[in-house]
Amino acid sequence: MVAVSSDPRVAQPSAFVRAEFERQQREQGNPRPSSSVIPGVWEGFLPYLSDPSLRALVPSLNDPDVALLAPNGTLVRYTGMVRDMLNPEYFAGAYQSAQTGEWRTTKYEDFADEDLGAARDTVVWERKPLFCVSVAGESDWVRGRQTRPRLGDPASDAPAAPGGEPSRKRPADEEGPQAAAMMDCDDPQTVKRRTEAEGQSKPPCCSGSATNSAAGCCLSPGGDLDAGALVNQSQGDSPCLVKLYDAVGGSAGQSQSQERFGLEGIKLNDVIEVVGVLGSDPRLALFQSGQAGEGEEVTAEDLANNPPASQVPRLHVICGRRVGCYGELAERASIAANLEALRASRERVEASRAKTLDYLSRSVGGDRLAAEYLLLHLLAHCRRDGGSPSAAVVGKHSLNLVGGRDFSALDCEAILRVVGSLVPRIRSLPVSLRGLNAGPLWPRKDYRVSRLVGGPLLLADQTHLFLDETQLGEGQLGQCGVQNFQALKGLVENQQVEVDFQFYRLPVPCDVPVTVLSRTKSLLPCDTCVHVARMQGQQHTELPSETELDELRSYIVHCWMLDYSIPDTVSEVLQQDFVLQRQKDPSTVGAEHLHRTLTLARLLSASRGETSLSVETYRALGELEEKRRARAGG
Repeated sequence: MVAVSSDPRVAQPSAFVRAEFERQQREQGNPRPSSSVIPGVWEGFLPYLSDPSLRALVPSLNDPDVALLAPNGTLVRYTGMVRDMLNPEYFAGAYQSAQTGEWRTTKYEDFADEDLGAARDTVVWERKPLFCVSVAGESDWVRGRQTRPRLGDPASDAPAAPGGEPSRKRPADEEGPQAAAMMDCDDPQTVKRRTEAEGQSKPPCCSGSATNSAAGCCLSPGGDLDAGALVNQSQGDSPCLVKLYDAVGGSAGQSQSQERFGLEGIKLNDVIEVVGVLGSDPRLALFQSGQAGEGEEVTAEDLANNPPASQVPRLHVICGRRVGCYGELAERASIAANLEALRASRERVEASRAKTLDYLSRSVGGDRLAAEYLLLHLLAHCRRDGGSPSAAVVGKHSLNLVGGRDFSALDCEAILRVVGSLVPRIRSLPVSLRGLNAGPLWPRKDYRVSRLVGGPLLLADQTHLFLDETQLGEGQLGQCGVQNFQALKGLVENQQVEVDFQFYRLPVPCDVPVTVLSRTKSLLPCDTCVHVARMQGQQHTELPSETELDELRSYIVHCWMLDYSIPDTVSEVLQQDFVLQRQKDPSTVGAEHLHRTLTLARLLSASRGETSLSVETYRALGELEEKRRARAGG
């Protein structure tokens, strides 16, 4: 059994909620509740989210043992990415007891203590369910798992994951057959034989198309929904059905990373951390077994949205917050100590920058120029002016590393290992003709169960996406392949992923820096293309120690979080240079060129630990650009 804290709010949070509700009712003369907000509840549980010492008392559903063994009604916490936003639920949030006439509440619970059919009166409230999964691409070192692989060494037992740990089989299956197809490098006949063999070994309900298994629903041979297999957990580790009440938060406080507590305006691909009541009442199983109640029709949508609690736990959220990628990292003790030293010493920043460049250069054959641009790219993040999803994207940057004919999957793996040991979130997607034609990469709606089917491109913000084009050969793209290419193009150009609702497409804004690894210049419109010049005899060496890696990670966090401005004097220099460049080459020097220059200048300035652009840094960028263009032949 999972140990439960002796703290009464952790062991029996619903008792505290009911006590607060009943106290408010007594003080007000037992009126009919006019609001679903219970004063004092959010404030009473917020410390379990904001105070590290109290937070440690709350079991985490991200731990599989907690998800399986924690008692019903326990206070738990959970961190995950929003993959689907379900229709609102309406429930009897308050009822007037038939015995006493007093008002009681069922908030944060699945069932009432009394028969609601006999209640004198009920008040209907609303809650918003979210289907969440663990953050795709989260590096292993973020989760606390550490390994010591050697860069460039072939894996002894299994291919290594970007975080440095041998990869699990689960990620290859997370996004359905299209992602697995992209990762398949065998010849077509071998692939065909293996696929046929796998199809014969699978039960009928799992051998259908990707569409038939959408939203984790399996179909029996007769076409009926298999209620016992509604959730495909391979679509995401640690799934959780999160239920939001009220606004779930307010402006009562801020974390050290200035992240506001509250979940207003949550959207797809947001990462959230929530604290609430675990719902695993045994009576929930009756719904899945078809015993929901006499005369009640159970639809496919009902079954999909109410999976077995043993597979997908329910969490009734009391308080929560959005989780920023680097903001959360800055709160870790090992990172925070280094950040203080970096803020206090410019020399420390310069030394850390040199170490980071040296480390990155190992992954690209000792090429310092490619390492410079890779470092700048790791600091890239975008915003939308005015906050509107349709507004112009400012600050986005995509990078194409061109390695030549000898650029192989092992070279890509070396880059992934190094970058994965530095950034919190990284995802790789091998791109091949077979993979592009296999199935959609974008998320889409399955209207049979009214659920969103996640795709490989639905990623949390600041997930570094690496597209490996080294396996991309000649051939023809089908309709699906063309649409997949357009989806990748939209992500690279506009930083948005379109969700297919069958009758229309809804663009979802994101902040996913994209790096394309290819042998020749990619067809995708990347902002910067760097031809990698590998040094002869360059040998891969062992990864640095965790202490050394924490120093490099702290440097990236420090640079990423810096404020930035352009002084008027530097702005004048920029304008003069732009006018001169425009006069020399009006066909290529325009608004996009200026935006790219300003973005790279900001990134180079940040990598040097500067909060404002200097003329020296701007000139240094010009030198980098001259070297890059010389390699490309213009």
